[in-house]
Amino acid sequence: MLVSSKASIVTLAKAAVEAVNPQLRQILSCQLTNAVNEHFRLSDIAVNKQWYNSNPNLEQQIQQDVKEVQNLS
Repeated sequence: MLVSSKASIVTLAKAAVEAVNPQLRQILSCQLTNAVNEHFRLSDIAVNKQWYNSNPNLEQQIQQDVKEVQNLS
């Protein structure tokens, strides 16, 4: 969900910057603001549920990755 949310933000930002029509630019800018706010909400949920660690300790992350790989074997 975070990846598609981020992709939507990038697409809306590009469209808003390239829009020639001021009304269309305003609509896209509002949609971009909404998309960014929604992305923040999704990110907060993911961090709170420990689905995503926004600032992982590198050593801890390596140990976790090794453990997960070992569990696959």
